[in-house]
Amino acid sequence: MSNAAEEIVMATPSEERYVRTVLNAFDTLFNKRDYASAERFWSPRYIQQRAHSARPRRALWPDQADARDVALRESHRRGDR
Repeated sequence: MSNAAEEIVMATPSEERYVRTVLNAFDTLFNKRDYASAERFWSPRYIQQRAHSARPRRALWPDQADARDVALRESHRRGDR
C-alpha cells in the first residue's frame, strides 16, 4: 500500500528552472557579493518587505544602503541584540 505522505513528488522542469534561478540569485547576491551581476535578478520596482529598511530595493545593495541599514548589519555581525 502507498501512503500519500510517503510518495515522492517530482518537480516539473519549469519548477526546477525556477529553483535554480532563485538559488543562483541569492548565491550571487549574498555569497559571491557580486552586486552588479545580482541586479539582473531583481526588478527595479522590487519592494523589500523589511520594516527597518527605509529604501526598499536599495537595501539589498550595501553601497546603496542608508546609514541605518549599515548600522543594523554591523550590530548583527557583532551579535548585538
